[in-house]
Amino acid sequence: MVLPRPLPSPLLAAILSLIVLLLTHQASGIKCVQCEAAGSKAPCSMEPPSPTECGAGMSVCLTIHTYTPSKEDSRKMLSLVRTCAPTDMGWDCKTGRTKGGQEVEVCHDTCDWDGCNPAPATLPALPLLASLLGALLLL
Repeated sequence: MVLPRPLPSPLLAAILSLIVLLLTHQASGIKCVQCEAAGSKAPCSMEPPSPTECGAGMSVCLTIHTYTPSKEDSRKMLSLVRTCAPTDMGWDCKTGRTKGGQEVEVCHDTCDWDGCNPAPATLPALPLLASLLGALLLL
């Protein structure tokens, strides 16, 4: 009977490390921002919390905005939900009515990487941009 040759120690360590890494990566789920807000000035809307681990079976982050329907530039946000979801639903908006009969527009968007549903980035104030541009022109 021929016994198999033992693997060299560095190769064995590399293989075991790779197996552990793959098992750990597979077990971890997506991390999403998770909060709810009524109106556009609430913390979830302006400064949401950091992304947290989603539960089992969740594979995407989901953002749902509810607006009063009107022209895009004048609609008012009624609520916002940032959460986890099990399937990718893409991006879509639909108009409907609440239980109270109010007409609303509900828009949802999904994404599939950690922390992909945060608050939109805010631009620096115009005076700061003008100062930076002026400084660059002097160089």
